[in-house]
Amino acid sequence: MAVKIRQYENYDQYIQHQKEKTGDADRRLRLVQAFSQRESYFLSRLKNTIERASLETSGRLVCLGARMGEEVSAWRKLGFKNSIGTDLIARPPYVVVEDFHNLSYDNGTVDIFYTNSIDHSNDPATMFSEISRCLKEGGSCIVDFQFGHMGNYEACRIDNVEDVKKMIPNCLKIVGSPTIVGTLSNPTTEIIFRKETTGD
Repeated sequence: MAVKIRQYENYDQYIQHQKEKTGDADRRLRLVQAFSQRESYFLSRLKNTIERASLETSGRLVCLGARMGEEVSAWRKLGFKNSIGTDLIARPPYVVVEDFHNLSYDNGTVDIFYTNSIDHSNDPATMFSEISRCLKEGGSCIVDFQFGHMGNYEACRIDNVEDVKKMIPNCLKIVGSPTIVGTLSNPTTEIIFRKETTGD
């Protein structure tokens, strides 16, 4: 089955809809109240991710679609001090404004990307292309997927690993096997990608 994309009248409508997920006052309050709980979730499960992906703590790590920054806080506590989150609304000190379809990072300047927000992209192939562009050769990208899920704020539905393989650039290679890592709101499958070195 092909990836299902939510239809918007235009890109501005998509951006405004996505901003609501942390911009709406009631929703933002709930996210703030859940910060510690969500941070604990990331702290417990990212330890295994670090081991599976053989990640070095010294690299530049960017969390895409980081909402309030819970995962950024967890990565920093796990030793990745050069970590920052991006989203459409800034949440200092963890999150700065970026559009993950058009990142401001120079080519080959990020060691690690992490995201659990691919399903908030209305063009996941472009998002993966931007990740690939910004990653250093040999760099890693860790993506959490909630396959088959599309709620009120998700902009796409990805059903399985085969859908993923069709949208990633050739230089991004899947490392190991997709792994079920737990759940926040739905079962979560983690896939680790590595940017292949060209040898030039």
